[in-house]
Formats: sequence, C-alpha cells, structure tokens
Amino acid sequence: MAALAASPSSIVLTGGLGAASGTVPDTPSSADAAVEKLAKRARTRTKVAREIESTEVSFVESMEALVKLYIAPLQAAVAADDDPILTSEEIATLFSNIATITALNKKFLTDYSERIAQWDNDKTLIGDIFLQSVHVETPHQTQYATPVALQCHVC
Repeated sequence: MAALAASPSSIVLTGGLGAASGTVPDTPSSADAAVEKLAKRARTRTKVAREIESTEVSFVESMEALVKLYIAPLQAAVAADDDPILTSEEIATLFSNIATITALNKKFLTDYSERIAQWDNDKTLIGDIFLQSVHVETPHQTQYATPVALQCHVC
C-alpha cells in the first residue's frame, strides 16, 4: 500500500507496488497565477469593448427614435400650420444639434464596430477611435444653456 504524507506546500506519494514517487502541488505556481491574471484581464477587456459597442448601438437607436417620434412630428405640425405646440424657432433651438450629434455617433459606431469585428485581444487598439471623436467640436458644447432656458419657458 502506498503511504500518503502531507505537508503544507505539497502532497507526497511514497512506496507502493511499483508506484513512482511524485509531488503534487496543492497551490498554483506563481507562473500559473500570472497566466490566469492575464487571461482574466483579456476576458474583461473583451467584455468592456463589446459593452461599449452595445451601448453605442442603443444610443444611436435612441437618437434616431427622438428624430422620428418627436422632432419630425413637431416639424410636420409647423409645416401643416396645424396649431403647433412649438414654433419652428423653438424646435430649432431645442433640437439644434441632434442631427450633428447623431451623425457623429453613427460615424463613431461604424468605425468602432469595424474594429471590434476584427477583435484580437492582444493586438486591437481602440483608443484612437475615441480620440478622433472627441476632437470634433460641436455647437452643442457652447450652446447648451439656451435649450435649457427655453425648455423651462415651454414647461
């Protein structure tokens, strides 16, 4: 019969009917821990990259719904002179940058999705896509106070 001797760092098999003696570690080596840490980082990075894409898809869909369900009907009511809730000037002020913002986000989503479609966790970089999108200055960045003031007036 083989004898089993245990120590805090390993289990040692000894003796027996022609059994080879060997050591079976009871804790992973530092190399195994490092590999697992890298694998976990890779999984997290991939998950975050895909979540960014999912969030951007949702945002672009929401912006398109805003145009279809609110802006277009408001503009149609003004064009039809059908006792509109808002004047064309008020609509332009409230929603002045929606088309620009939507176009920028569609471009970002297209570029980002193309990059993600060719995802290689070890090689794919995405930061440049973000940098390209933040260097575009829209009028919204300097005119945000006017729509808020108008919104308070309309309510």
